[in-house]
Amino acid sequence: MPTGWFKGPVCGTDNCPSRRYRSSDGLTICQYGHVMEGNIEIDDDQDTVAIPTRRLNAVTVDARGGFTSGMPSQASAGKRNRRLYGKEGRRLYYRCLQVLLKREFEIILDTYFTESANPDMLLLLKANWMRIIAPYVERSDDDNDEADAKDNHDDEADHPDDADKPAASRRHTQVATLDVLALIYITALQLRLHPLYANQMLEGIRTNEIPYIRCLHLIPKSMLDRLQMSYHRILQPTTLPVKGEFYDYVQLNLRRLGLAANFSVPTNFYYPYMLTVVAEGLMLPNALRIFGLLVDLNQFVGRGRTMVVHYAGASRAFPELQLAALVLFVVRAHFFHQVAGEPVDAASWLATLQDYQENHSPSFLISDNRELIDWSPAKIDRYCDWLYQHLIPDRKKNLAEAMPGDELPIMEKRLYQLFEMDEKPPSTDSPRLGDLLQKMVAGGAKSGGGSTPTPAEVDAKIRARLCEELGITQAQLGRCYDDTTSAIKKALDA
Repeated sequence: MPTGWFKGPVCGTDNCPSRRYRSSDGLTICQYGHVMEGNIEIDDDQDTVAIPTRRLNAVTVDARGGFTSGMPSQASAGKRNRRLYGKEGRRLYYRCLQVLLKREFEIILDTYFTESANPDMLLLLKANWMRIIAPYVERSDDDNDEADAKDNHDDEADHPDDADKPAASRRHTQVATLDVLALIYITALQLRLHPLYANQMLEGIRTNEIPYIRCLHLIPKSMLDRLQMSYHRILQPTTLPVKGEFYDYVQLNLRRLGLAANFSVPTNFYYPYMLTVVAEGLMLPNALRIFGLLVDLNQFVGRGRTMVVHYAGASRAFPELQLAALVLFVVRAHFFHQVAGEPVDAASWLATLQDYQENHSPSFLISDNRELIDWSPAKIDRYCDWLYQHLIPDRKKNLAEAMPGDELPIMEKRLYQLFEMDEKPPSTDSPRLGDLLQKMVAGGAKSGGGSTPTPAEVDAKIRARLCEELGITQAQLGRCYDDTTSAIKKALDA
């Protein structure tokens, strides 16, 4: 026989809101007929088997025997993983940037410098970082973090209309990853303990020796879990700085440090840069003769003993870009007017440069999709090796090395069956660099079946190589070249 009604916790079965229960045949049943799970009384009159129902709200009994809800309340829910917003979110973002700065500095120091440069460079980097980040930390919270993060993310995306505008004309509401790399570059220029040039920084970014596209792994996961997702996109950009963005950020941080007007570097500091561009970038066999012409011509146009790092329109006043335009002028004059002594066959040079790009240079990192069909097997293998070494997480690689083939997951096992990951001896089909240079000097290699390339083809190849080395567009290099030719004409008329 059913007894009277008594009050208990919320039933919860099919979202039932009832709190009234009755006992019938040893079962506790709510007013809507749901049987309370786990509350069965053994009784002599029970004549049916209890059928427990699934409950959304598990009911338990406390120490006094009363009913309690097993659902955790909001007060008892853990708050360790909640994301931070507002002023706290910004402070956490700046802490993440500081960790990223430390890790990027360690990588750049290990790649381009010696250990003896660590103390002095680290002290100067800390001072510069505090001067840049202090105004942002002290800025009052305007409760608009999402908009700020979105604006800064848009600044790092492609801007075909304002890619050539000064950095001061763009909106930079937050310090980003490229600001960190630009600050390390500026610090290296201030000390000048060891040459570090913009093309080296950009090459490291392209090959991922300097983490840029994939750099979130440098920050502790506990910090990333509490950082809002809009800041994740700022910390890890999705595009490479190939349109002059690196120089924009260098100038922006020079302004933040108060060095934009009077930051100068000795001209002879860039002599190794000029020789590297001519000998390794353009692969000219008479690079020393051309280097001598570059030094003389640079002094002739009146640049003196120092070069000022400042901004004039489209990044074209940076020393690397000024000297790149000078290299373009001298190399064009060498091919078309033989101003550097020994003639170099243009067809042989183009063929050699093409062979080197296909078999040695990591030019696949910025290749057009239309060129993929023309890639050689050796270049495809190098591209896959680069992906495996730099972009696949270390956890996956360690798992593949530690686990035998039979213990791998089914999908990965099938993947390794399709693509062999065993080490293979290097291919002997690709020509060596020394052989290519000897063949080019001898004039033995001809492109296009012995056809002579036109001046436009040679000029286009030189410009493409310089733009690839320096991370700028053809239009930006063209303006740098126009400024250089104007300076040479002005010096001739004087």
